[in-house]
Amino acid sequence: MKNLTFSQKRNYGLDLLRIVSMFMIVVTHVLGKGGLRSSVEGDTDAYFVVTWIIQVLVYGAVNCYALISGYVGVHSRYRYSKIASIWLQVFFYTFSVTSIFTFSGFPVTLTNWKHAFFPIVSQEYWYITAYFGLLIFMPIINRGINSLSDKQLKQTALLLFIVFSISPALMNNRVDGFSLSKGFEMTWLIILYIIGAYLQRIDLDKFSVKKL
Repeated sequence: MKNLTFSQKRNYGLDLLRIVSMFMIVVTHVLGKGGLRSSVEGDTDAYFVVTWIIQVLVYGAVNCYALISGYVGVHSRYRYSKIASIWLQVFFYTFSVTSIFTFSGFPVTLTNWKHAFFPIVSQEYWYITAYFGLLIFMPIINRGINSLSDKQLKQTALLLFIVFSISPALMNNRVDGFSLSKGFEMTWLIILYIIGAYLQRIDLDKFSVKKL
């Protein structure tokens, strides 16, 4: 009954977090792909400081999405059709864009076409590849999470956070096995998914401002 109530109740706080996180992702791409970070390199002036302050503030956007996935996904009904749907959407856009470039006269190589047909396994978009892997293992992860007691899940989430977040930060990512490619891969999304599921288990509503 608790799970049913959770699925029927819309959490507008999560909706707001999704919107803010997407804005943060846009800012991240403007700073990186847009060339702003590279344009301020070399001089530690006000532009450099402001650019990197903004970068630090928006860096956790993808982490927020992974936490939300665990928060809402641990009790959601799993549908294998979602995997196919995501693959088709990514394939549609990669194939369409590659075709447009080809017909527009831009040089398109065989490797480009291979990436267009197999965008997920070719890691054309790292987050899609990582999230696709998370989706594959999600039923197993959910069964494991739901089999744990509150105490066991808390210990698991805390241990994962210490080993794969605190430790790499203290060691400056010198141990590759703990740094997890600095978060740009599937294992880190799975860890955040588990932590998000724990946040759902402890019921964050009781910490809301209205109740405090």
